[in-house]
Amino acid sequence: MKEYKLPHKTLLLWRIRTALIFCLLASICAFYSFTMKPFLIALLVLSVVFVLTIFWYLPQLFKAFSIKHSNNAVIIESGFIVKQCHILPFSRLIYTQSVRTPLARLLGLTAFTLKAARNKLFVPEIDATDAKEFIEAISHGDAL
Repeated sequence: MKEYKLPHKTLLLWRIRTALIFCLLASICAFYSFTMKPFLIALLVLSVVFVLTIFWYLPQLFKAFSIKHSNNAVIIESGFIVKQCHILPFSRLIYTQSVRTPLARLLGLTAFTLKAARNKLFVPEIDATDAKEFIEAISHGDAL
């Protein structure tokens, strides 16, 4: 059984995405905080949530994620507050689809989804070469 861990570039990508969302929301709150004081409070709360997300939540989520591949199934474990374990047998796999955003492409990462009957599993960004190897192996049902 081969196990994949997320590369550190994935954590960097998550942090960049979170920072972009924070900047957008913070600029909206800052713009309206001059006329309405509740937006100033929202900006402060948003800043605290941002700091907790960047320095506590995302690293913990990153450490808790693992992908395992055996001869007949894919096992995906995620979550540290609410632990989840998904087991997808190859016999139920319908298709795989890779997804690359421009930012992920710049970092050399690829995410993919595994589609089964009534279920869809999303695997966050891993190295593009590992993702290609993984998708080819599971689509042929080979052992890694």
